[in-house]
Order: sequence, then C-alpha cells, then structure tokens
Amino acid sequence: MTLNGRDLRTPLWLLVLLLFLSLGVYLGQRNVRQVDTRRDHASDSYNRWGTRALTELLQKQGLGAAQWRERLTGLRPQHEALIILSPSRHFVSREVDALLAWIEQGGVLLIAPSRHTLLGSALLEEESIPPVQQVLGPLGLTVRREGDLAGNATPAGWAPLLKDVTAVYVPSHLRLQVADEKALDQQYPQAAKTDQLKRYLRPRIKPEAVRTLLSLDRAAAVMVIPYGKGWVLALCEADMLGNGWLDKQDNAVLAANFAYLSGAETVYFDEYHHGLTFLSIEGQEALASGAWRALSLALIGLALFFVGQMVRFGAPVPLQRQQRRSTREFVQALAQLYAQARARSSALQIMADALKRQVAACGRVSLKRIEEADNDRLAQQCAVLNPAVDSTALAGLLNQLDDAVAGRRRLTEAEFIRLTRAAADMEKELFHLGKS
Repeated sequence: MTLNGRDLRTPLWLLVLLLFLSLGVYLGQRNVRQVDTRRDHASDSYNRWGTRALTELLQKQGLGAAQWRERLTGLRPQHEALIILSPSRHFVSREVDALLAWIEQGGVLLIAPSRHTLLGSALLEEESIPPVQQVLGPLGLTVRREGDLAGNATPAGWAPLLKDVTAVYVPSHLRLQVADEKALDQQYPQAAKTDQLKRYLRPRIKPEAVRTLLSLDRAAAVMVIPYGKGWVLALCEADMLGNGWLDKQDNAVLAANFAYLSGAETVYFDEYHHGLTFLSIEGQEALASGAWRALSLALIGLALFFVGQMVRFGAPVPLQRQQRRSTREFVQALAQLYAQARARSSALQIMADALKRQVAACGRVSLKRIEEADNDRLAQQCAVLNPAVDSTALAGLLNQLDDAVAGRRRLTEAEFIRLTRAAADMEKELFHLGKS
C-alpha cells in the first residue's frame, strides 16, 4: 500500500457516507407499488395473466415477437409496433416525449391498464398518478371504474380493426373515457398542482379524434387514437390479452388484426416497466437525470482511485540497500543440505550392511553385530571358500563404505554413484557364488 491507514481513513469515510446517502435516496421514496409480480402480463409467462399465448399466436401467423427491456427513449423508426400492458413502474418525462414522437412518426402502440396495477388514489402519494395514466393523459384518455365487473363488448361501428370481430370479452370493471385537461385536473387534483406532473394531464390531441371501437353498456372498452402518421389502440383491461382470456370471444382476432394492420414484422412487448418498484415518479426522474449519472460516475471513479491507491498493480519495489539473503533462506538451505546428506548416509549404511551379510554368508562366518565386523577377516574367509573373489579389493570396498557412512570423507556425486554401483555389483556376484 502506498498510503498508510491514517491517510485513507478520511476519504474512506467520505465514500461510505456517499453510499449511505444514495441508499437513503433510493429507499426514502414512500411510493411503494402494491403490485403482484405474477400478474405483470409478461410475454414469457404461462400463468393466467401472462401473454405467452399471444406471442405464440403472432409467431404462428409469421410475425416476430420480442421483448423490450430498456427505456422507451431507445425507440427508433425500425421498431414499428409496441405493446404496453399493465405498467407498474413509472415512466420518465423523456420516455413519454420519445414515445409520442415515435407514434407521430409512424409507430403503432397498443396500451392497456389493469386492475392489478391501477391503484386507487388512497394508496398513492398525493402528487402521484398511475404509470399507465402518464401515457393515456397526453393521449386524452383516462380510466374509470364501472359497476358491472365483466361482460362482452360489442362493436360501436365498423373499422378495419374489427374485421371478423363480433364481440370481445372484458374481464374487469375498468373502462376508458375521453378526458380533456379540465377532467384530468379534477381526477388528479394534487398532481395538477405540481408543475412536474402537469405534463401528464395535458392532452395533445383533440377529443373528437378519439374513436370508440367496442363498448359495454355504453362505456368504452376499446378505443383507437390517430396521432400523426401512427395510431394507438387502447384496451380498457390488459387481461383481455392474458393467457386465461385470450381465447374468449374474439379477443385473439382483435390482437391479430392489430398486429397485421401495424405493418410490423416484429411486435415488441414492453417488459422494462413491469415488476415491483420502490420509486415514485420523482425517484425515476432522479435516476434518469444527468446529475444522477454524473454522481454514479463520480462514485465509481472515487472507488477506482482508492483501489488504485491500495493495490500496487505490480509496481517494482525499489531496493533501499545492498541485496542479501535473509536468515530464513540460509536456514532453509542448510536444512536441505542436511536432509540430502542424511539421506545419502542412510542409503550407504543400508548397502554396507547388506554387503557385509552377503560376504559373511559366502564365508560361512557368523556375525553377532554388523558394526563390530572385521572387514579384512570377512574378505579373507570369503576368498578361501570362493577363490574367484579378490580379498584385497573386497576388503577395500567394505572399508570405503564404512568411511563414507561415518563421514570421514565427503563424497562427490560421481564418487557416491561409483561406490554404490561397486557395492551392488559385488553383492550380486557373491549372491551367485553362494548358489553355485
């Protein structure tokens, strides 16, 4: 480490403080969405509320179905059709502006709220509005609740979207309603007082441009809104396209008509705004702001700086004095030499004892103790009974082995190998003489 502990203590505490402040901003938002994540109408979900059946229907008709997992600011003209069902995460203003601009340039949108994510005002912060209303408001629509829970909605006129559609099944009490600026202000009075939220309560199209396609008890269930070169199909309930209700009445036909009339080769399903979130509109805006991105980059840079100060990254250590071996290295070297010497001495001891026993056996001499054996006498007696044995050479070999074992003379590597080979050869020769 190039900095000592005292030098790092202050900046480390500063980093911890910034992290805790960021965590506090994240968890300090009071708008905890009461969302059942099983009912988020995900395009890869097989439960009743998922839309896996719809994606498979589109694929069987030769169309593509893909998931959209980023903010709507990434929409481009090549993304021709988008489906937003039951959003539970708030949009940011840049997303809504980008979505409306995309539709105006020719994009086609299908959007639908759900009773599972459209919370009542009592469960929301005073200044907040449901996520789906952030898109419906600029389109001049709002969601209301009717007394009748479910039923079949019938066509209110003819349109290409209603080809082969005689009725669609609506599984909830939600209905759509055209709303001007005054009606939206009355529905969300607290939001109308906030400059930041007023933009979601200001319709950008004329009310007469909105057309009701299907209605149930004179309440709109399906509406179409032309906007620039594109158009929007709005359903009153996202469950109409869920796996559990897609096969009811002509719900699947209406969905297929939307896909065909959009002219798109691939229909995208918005998955980014699904799931549980702890952030209100203000929290989402803060996370998407340039200030938050700058703060995040600053925290990352600060963390990398501290890592760089605490890790040497292979930098060379300068020598402060003449290089010398440490005491530990000397001890290890001596221990290794001692171990090698002891191993060599033990090997020679074993070979010397084995040779002496063989010599004694060939000379028919009884050895009480190998350590007290007389090498000259053993060699002479062995030569008497075995004339082929050179007693002088044999005695000299035994004496050399004893000297090496006792450490009277330090053997080189070559001398050690020569001595062990001579002992092994002599032992083999005596063994064969003893058999003959």
